[in-house]
Amino acid sequence: MDEFYRFVGEKQAKKVRLAVMDMWKPFRTSTGKNAPQAAILFDKFHILRHLGEALDKVRKQEYARLGGQSRTFIKGQKYALLSHPQNLKGPARKNLKLLLAANKR
Repeated sequence: MDEFYRFVGEKQAKKVRLAVMDMWKPFRTSTGKNAPQAAILFDKFHILRHLGEALDKVRKQEYARLGGQSRTFIKGQKYALLSHPQNLKGPARKNLKLLLAANKR
């Protein structure tokens, strides 16, 4: 990224208002150094990957915390949680409502 900013020059780098990138730290560091005025927007793929990992972590913690019948509210509900409620049909919509009502945490 430093080479890119050298290529475009300091004058052009100061005009950058938005930098879209993945979450690799050297990209952020270089942009912060060469275009400090630029807002950074991370790409959707990496954001969704981190959100998915966080959701899995919480689901696993809740599954371990609960026992017996309560576990049925969590098992197999990952995609119901990831879907927009309006896109769910029949049993999936009902399961999501039960899951959210049972797990206020």
